[in-house]
Amino acid sequence: MAASSLWTLLFILPSSIAAAAYAAPVFASVQSLLDLRMRAMAAAILFFTANLIGLGFGPLVVGVISDLLMAEYGDESLRIALLFVLVFSVWSSSHFLLAGKTIRQDLSRTREISRVGPVGGT
Repeated sequence: MAASSLWTLLFILPSSIAAAAYAAPVFASVQSLLDLRMRAMAAAILFFTANLIGLGFGPLVVGVISDLLMAEYGDESLRIALLFVLVFSVWSSSHFLLAGKTIRQDLSRTREISRVGPVGGT
């Protein structure tokens, strides 16, 4: 959508940083919120779903939307498809913000449970 490649690079830089910045806090939070015996499985599930959605379905969905819009928009269909998928980034960002509101409570609850021990006394 930018008029020149310089503007394109300036606009894509914050987006690229934001797209990569989520990883460390998310993985650290998952490891902090779970019991030792669950951490490896949780990390595997997190990697699997992130890669399945981001690397598997993401490009596929963009291509399908672009193909569906090709008759009406021609060469502009890819641009519109990418803009459409941007809505999912905003949607997921809102979920991160909502989760961030309770992370301190969740971490303190996890610490409390680990001090007391699991239910059943094992």
